[in-house]
Amino acid sequence: MKPLFNKKHMNRNSLLQLVFGISAALLTVVLIAFAVRIDEGGVEDMRPFVNGWTAGDGKEYDISQLRVDESGISPLLQKRLPENIQDSDDLCFESSNVNVYVLVEGHEIYSFESKENLTGKGYGTAYHEVGLGRDHAGKTIELYFTNCNPKYSSKRGYITNMYLGPAASYIHMELKSNALALVASGLILFFGIVFLLISLVVSDRERLPFDVSYLGMASVLIGAWLMALTNVYQLVTDHIYVVRVLNRFLILLAGAPLVGFFNSLTRKKRRIYTLTAFGSSVLLIAILLILRFAAGVDMMQSFQKVLMIFYAVVIISTLVMIIENERFCHRSGIASGMKFYYVAIAVFIVCALADYALYSTKRLFGNTYGALTSFGTFILVPVALIQFIRWWTKDREVIERERFTNRALQYALSSDSPDESIRLMLEYMGKELKCKRAIVFEDMHNGRFAGKYGWLDQSLGNRSIDLLYLPYRGFVEEVLRSYSENGNRFLISDMEEYRDVDQNIYNLLRSYNADSAVVNPLEVDGDVTGLLVLLDLPANLIEEATSVAALTSYFLSQLILRRDDQKRMRTYTYNDSLSGAGNRRAYEEFVKNGLDMASPFGYISCEICDLDKISEEESLEAGDKKVIDTVEMLSDIFGKENVYRMVGSRFAAFGFETDETYFCDDVAKFEKKAAEAGISVNVGYVYCQNGTTDMQRVIRTAGERIKGGKQ
Repeated sequence: MKPLFNKKHMNRNSLLQLVFGISAALLTVVLIAFAVRIDEGGVEDMRPFVNGWTAGDGKEYDISQLRVDESGISPLLQKRLPENIQDSDDLCFESSNVNVYVLVEGHEIYSFESKENLTGKGYGTAYHEVGLGRDHAGKTIELYFTNCNPKYSSKRGYITNMYLGPAASYIHMELKSNALALVASGLILFFGIVFLLISLVVSDRERLPFDVSYLGMASVLIGAWLMALTNVYQLVTDHIYVVRVLNRFLILLAGAPLVGFFNSLTRKKRRIYTLTAFGSSVLLIAILLILRFAAGVDMMQSFQKVLMIFYAVVIISTLVMIIENERFCHRSGIASGMKFYYVAIAVFIVCALADYALYSTKRLFGNTYGALTSFGTFILVPVALIQFIRWWTKDREVIERERFTNRALQYALSSDSPDESIRLMLEYMGKELKCKRAIVFEDMHNGRFAGKYGWLDQSLGNRSIDLLYLPYRGFVEEVLRSYSENGNRFLISDMEEYRDVDQNIYNLLRSYNADSAVVNPLEVDGDVTGLLVLLDLPANLIEEATSVAALTSYFLSQLILRRDDQKRMRTYTYNDSLSGAGNRRAYEEFVKNGLDMASPFGYISCEICDLDKISEEESLEAGDKKVIDTVEMLSDIFGKENVYRMVGSRFAAFGFETDETYFCDDVAKFEKKAAEAGISVNVGYVYCQNGTTDMQRVIRTAGERIKGGKQ
């Protein structure tokens, strides 16, 4: 009997490794997007602002119902802002394929114009937040929009989903409204990655019920395409043109693996169908690009027709393939065994066609395109998954590994905290394999690997992890060399027998009373970033542990990568990119959740004088240096974690001195340092000896003292 799992197969399958890496990165992006901390409060304070806009004819309009006129320009729309507008309020809205201009009392405060990109002038959906403040209260806001590509006047864009309130609350509201579509596309991606993972570790593919690599690639591409259609990626990252490219090309790339998967289900397999679908996808993508760059045809105009041809190729190829297979099975007197797949394929095709029909007839607006395709995929993929599991249960060894993999995936996705997920996975692995220690070591890039995570069996008591560091020279490098030379596996079943193999490794592990060991590297993009070490395993589970460690190491690597990405994402989300100070989102979250208003504190509001003039007359670099220097001085005095850049030249800081005199001394110290640095600042501050119950009053008082020059 040929072994089902063979690690050497992974080395020979570089193409699938590349696809798996891309799909894993996409799943990581989804997890990071969900892990970004968005203020969950204040959604009820979002005020709809879509109605009551007036045009030149004096009539009131719902702005989401308006389109540009035949000239490609919308009428100038006006609306009065409420009197109770706050400094934290923004005008937030969604637009599609239009240039947008916003004015207050005739002065432009915001503009957005489409940029030339790979797909043309169109950009699909974009989200906007227009900063407002108390000085705009009661004033008239004006707005008009134009076609992003006047050449195609029939492709009229629109503005919708407009609200007045904090931008963070708007983001949270949009994430909630798109949660179902985002979860659906994420699950399709997840299923694809699971199948791709299986394709990497299965050596005897002829035993599989279908080609799991084709299904995995199709699911990843379709899931990524459906995720791009949710527009959540634009909302979180502002990368609208990247998503536009994904919208246009991902679905076309899914044709070949989708047809390849259908072909692998049949008794009579013919590669011509997969090659036809692949050639058609390449040709259609080439046509899109040729029309775009040689003929100047925007993909807003060409994509719908190309997509129709793509659907026709996939559907015709599938129907011909099924008919030929049924005839072959009938002549051969065998059952096709595809009745469940026929239903799933039919539902998928009908949903995709219905989705396309609604899209092409312009019956759907907003983020609804792709919903039916998502439903069809949810029928197709689980049917394939069920059939695969039925096959899987025929082999006991594979059953156990599948169970372990599913639980590992469950632990990997069970918590928003990667640290907690890693600890849970180590605990589960340690108990299942009955080892005494399960440890994850990470490369510290100083010649040592540090034990960052660990689990100990209860029999060892409450002692801490013994192995704090592993040296690279003499230990890690030798483990990696042995791992490579022995078919991507490293195990020590008897420590005393291993003494003659490598004295250094023996000495280190034996000094900690380890009788056996299994070690597997943690890799990201081919680079070793850590080690998974299992110590003191039962003799009958050591071989099993090598396979388990190989499967689990990937998830551990991705969790560590996700942990590091979360840290970078939080810095990006909550810090000003120029100065490193907290941004307004971080400020609002601190005021709401982190500030103890019952204790004494000081609040300082600071503004650099004539910053725009400095940037214009001297240089942008000179203006940036003023900002950076100001933040550094505030941070030196009040602490970096207490300093925020509100907008442009405005800053805020908190002081937690126990006496007003100390706080005033710190303010004076800052003003002196600013003067010595040649930075002219206006400062207003308030000290709350007994805390406060009205933070807005504190902010307002500090702002008034800036305007009045009172200290």
